Amino acid sequence: MKTIIWQNKDGSDYSIEYFNLTSELDVHILRGTVILLLEQTPTLAIYEIKCDKYWKTRSVKISQQTPHGKDMNIDVTVDRDQIWRKHRRETSYSSIIDFASGLYDVDLQIIPVTNTLPIKRIDLKDGWSQETCVLWIGFPSLALERQVQKYSRINDKLYIFEIPSTGFKAHLEVDELGLVVNYDTLWHRLY
Repeated sequence: MKTIIWQNKDGSDYSIEYFNLTSELDVHILRGTVILLLEQTPTLAIYEIKCDKYWKTRSVKISQQTPHGKDMNIDVTVDRDQIWRKHRRETSYSSIIDFASGLYDVDLQIIPVTNTLPIKRIDLKDGWSQETCVLWIGFPSLALERQVQKYSRINDKLYIFEIPSTGFKAHLEVDELGLVVNYDTLWHRLY
């Protein structure tokens, strides 16, 4: 098990996260608890992402709490045919997320660790770049979107991450496991 504490350096949406990565047999489990000011509202977000041995996302669970009683949850699973389903926790009903079909990765807006998923799954060589599409989850709405992202590997410790549609670009310093140490001006690892 690997434990990390990240802090968001951006003063407008300050956050701190306690994170655990557990890898057992053919499953990688990413769990985190994030305390943040989100749009100037104190927010607690707890998540669990399960990936297969190839770092393909298989399930995502998020619970978000605010002091205003606007608690929200999301429960998504992905089958072997890369069909994504959103489940309602209070019923057995699920619906297919059509625009996510074929995607392998998820990206949670408020955390740095989801960058690890395509880094590990794509396994670029030095100097190589690749675009990938992800299921992006925005906060606080927990809105789901399909998003094109690009990763460029400088060396085994440094990547450039881009979102072509917005012009966003960041340098990601990672450790030997592909976990973020520094995420440009946003997150940095405290432990």
